[in-house]
Formats: sequence, structure tokens, C-alpha cells
Amino acid sequence: MNQLKAAFQDDRAALVLLREVWTGHPFARPALVGWLRRLAGDGRPLVRTRAAATVAVLAHTDLPSAMALIIEVWATDTRFRHRLVAVNALALTHLLGTPNVPRIIDDWCVGDDAKLCWVAIRTHGLIGPERPEATLSALRGAARRQHSAEEPDALLVTELAQSVELLLLSPAGDEVLAVLVRTLHDDRAVFDLALDGFLGACRRSQEDEPFGTPLILDGYARGNTQRPDAAHPIAELWRAALGDRAHTGPALEMLRHWVLTADRDTATEWALAAPLPALITSGPELRRLDHLLRTMPGEDGTPPPLVANRLLTVLPPH
Repeated sequence: MNQLKAAFQDDRAALVLLREVWTGHPFARPALVGWLRRLAGDGRPLVRTRAAATVAVLAHTDLPSAMALIIEVWATDTRFRHRLVAVNALALTHLLGTPNVPRIIDDWCVGDDAKLCWVAIRTHGLIGPERPEATLSALRGAARRQHSAEEPDALLVTELAQSVELLLLSPAGDEVLAVLVRTLHDDRAVFDLALDGFLGACRRSQEDEPFGTPLILDGYARGNTQRPDAAHPIAELWRAALGDRAHTGPALEMLRHWVLTADRDTATEWALAAPLPALITSGPELRRLDHLLRTMPGEDGTPPPLVANRLLTVLPPH
């Protein structure tokens, strides 16, 4: 079947027309809103993204009306797809330079509506790199709210950690690391948020390959020419994760994966060898890493990888 497409000769015409319809012809709004809602439920990601971009243009023109008639309706929808379009619309609205989006999602983060909170947390993960300090403050507030709840929302707790993960892997990663370490021991909710986000970021690799170079490790290796001391943020977060009962298991499993990756890639081996000594400030920490490297199996239960013996040589003598 042949398909016909129409386009304006001037790309700016569509934006002008949208603004004119939205602000100059209020009786046309119900039809426009209905059309956009149908697009938000479309099965094609590209269509949903275009719907979000269209709403961002409307919100840039008239934020209160776009929020009330479209974005908040999507944000409180029971359907995941619509809430995700609301996230993208808010992020694009902010990127257009529309004021007040950060204030709105900051308020939603600590509000009573779990759906609005979910949308806010996701949006923070997207726009947070330009205001990491304020973003992490909002995420900590939401984490404390969940921690004190009689029945914490597991979906929100997971989403909070994933937003921290995105921030760590963003261009603002160094600043995020510094804030996480500075606030690490504020309270248990903040402690768990920082470590869950950090370990999540440690799982991410280049091209998302199963044994690709870990992004956190690669970023450290490219930014540092000397081995870190024990006060380096990455070292502090690793020691905190390894030393905490709730995080020791996942942290050790993550280190095992890094060692297996190093067994396949020399660059990863060198990158991993650099921070390992900084993870040790006590006898128990040394014994934990020594035991891991001496006893960890290879892939599919094979003998320990040879790289484990080489990494043992960078640990302090004991």
C-alpha cells in the first residue's frame, strides 16, 4: 500500500501553527489533546517520542495549561507507556528552556501520589546532570520517604537507584560521586540509595556487552594516571558496599564479573589493578579480597581465571 506524506516547506511552520492553535483557538484544544493522547498510546516508540516533543512545544508556550490538560493526565495514568511519555515530555520541555520544570518534579518526588513520584524520579535521571546537587537532594528526599513508609514502594525504590545510576554515568559523574560520598552516612535511606545506584552503574559496560569494559572502571582509568588513595570516592563506595551486610553479596558478585572481564581484556585488567589496593584499609577488607581472588571460579565452573593470580600481586602483603 502506498503511503502519502505531507510536510511544510519551512520547518518552523509546524511550531508556529501549534502555538497558534493552542493559544489562539482554545476550542480546538479538546481535539488536539485527544489526538496527542492517542499518539501517546501508540505501539511505536518514534510516534510516542514525537507526541512528547509536540507537548513540550505546547508546554513551552503555556506550561500551566499543558501540564493540566496533558502532562499530568499522562503522569497519573495507570499505563506505563503513558507515564513514560510524560517523562519524555517534561525532559524535552526543560531542554527547551521552559522554567519551573525542576521545581515541579522536586515537589512530585516527595508528594503522596506514587505515579507522579515515579515520573519525577525518571525525569530527574534525564535532566539531573545539569543540576546534580539539587537532583540528588530531591532523590534523597524521596528515598527517605520510602524508607519511613510502612510498605515501601519497591518500584519507586528501584527507580531511585536507577536515576542515581544514570547520573553517575553522565558527564556530571565526578560531581555525583563526590556528593554521594559526602552524604553517604547521613542515614540508612541515603546509604542504600547511594550504594544501590553505584553498584547499578558498575554493571553497565560499553555497548552493553556482557563482558564489555565496565563504564565506571573505564572512566576512572581515563581520568587518573595514578592509583587512587583510600579517600577516592570510588574506593570509598566500594569499601562501603563490601562492608555492608545488605550489599556485600552483590558487590562481591560485581567484582567477580569485573575479574572475568579482565581475563578477556588486558585494558580492563590494568584498569582494575589500579583501584584494588585502595579498597583495603583493614585486615578484614584484605582477607575478603584475597579470598575472592583465590577461590572464585571461572566461567561455567571452570578453574579460577589466570588474571585472578596476577591481581593478587597488587594487594598488600599479609
